[in-house]
Formats: sequence, C-alpha cells, structure tokens
Amino acid sequence: MVLDIKNGPVGALENKTGAVAAFPRPGSKKLFENNLVVVWDYTWTRDQATAMHFHDKDALVVYLKDGSVKSTTPDGKSDVTPRKVGMVAFNARARVHTETLVDGESRGIITEFK
Repeated sequence: MVLDIKNGPVGALENKTGAVAAFPRPGSKKLFENNLVVVWDYTWTRDQATAMHFHDKDALVVYLKDGSVKSTTPDGKSDVTPRKVGMVAFNARARVHTETLVDGESRGIITEFK
C-alpha cells in the first residue's frame, strides 16, 4: 500500500478523557516512525478487551486476518464490525472505547497520522 500524504502533520489531539493512549498498547509492535506517521503491528486476542483508550490521531488499518471486533464506548454502547483480510479502514481520531475480538482472528497494520 502506498500513502500519499498531501498536507503535513496536523498534530495529535490533547487527551482530556482520562483514558490511556491507544498506542502503544500491550501486544503492539512499533514498525516505523517518522515526522508524519507511526506504524504499528497489532494482533487482537480473542475475548480479551483492550483498556479503555483514546485515539489522539487519525489512523488507517490494513487487516491481515479475518475476525470481528466489538467496540464499546464509555457509555456502554457497542457494535461489532467484521474485518476481512486485505480490508482497509479509516478510523477518525477523538474516539474513546475498548476493543474485543469476538470472532475469528484479527491482526492489523495500523498507520497513525501525526
């Protein structure tokens, strides 16, 4: 995948939520970082929720395994999103939630935009 970033960094949002930062997180591996992006390799663990966390950056995720991840917000609302190998998803910053793998396997390469 090739990303052409048209504008420079917009900067991370200040975390005023009290939740931990989305990355780094247990099980994540930083693959690359420069002045524009941070790239992570992350595998979700079945039935194990991440900590409630805050996404301070926009991110693009390329999924490497099939699986369904449940996202739960602080108010208890949740939704389950199936992901397939090769699927690409854009996740906007300013989100607070937990993530739980509920079906299959899920691994992604996450590119956070600085």
